[in-house]
This record gives sequence, structure tokens and C-alpha cells, in this order.
Amino acid sequence: MNYLSIEQISEKTSICKRTIQDWLHRQDNPLPYYRMGKRKGIRVSEEVLDKWLEQYKAYPNQRVEKLVDIRRAQ
Repeated sequence: MNYLSIEQISEKTSICKRTIQDWLHRQDNPLPYYRMGKRKGIRVSEEVLDKWLEQYKAYPNQRVEKLVDIRRAQ
């Protein structure tokens, strides 16, 4: 299992470090993490991160896509 630092998560996702830190301390559904001591700091399992992010995946609205297709066909 691969563990990522906040900096590595930021690089992987292109999301700022402050936002990731906020995710760790959310009241509802925080991002699970491990504290690895003072020097190594916080680490998040890459597998857990991927599953956690999947919960927030935005799916395109199929109705909107259908309307766009109809409009393009005109």
C-alpha cells in the first residue's frame, strides 16, 4: 500500500494543500489519514484517497447532454 503526503496528494490531484487539509478535518465524511510522527507528518493511503474522491465524482446530467445532442443535430 502506498501512502501519500499532503504535498503528494496536491501534486496528484492538482488541488491546493489547504483544501486537502480542510478535507482531513471535515465534520461530515473527513478524509481518513495517519499521523506518522513529527517528521513524516500526515499520510493518506492512495487506495483510500481514490475511493474517497470517487464519492464526489460529478456525473454529467444526461438530460442536458441529450438536449445538447438535439441542438447539435438541428
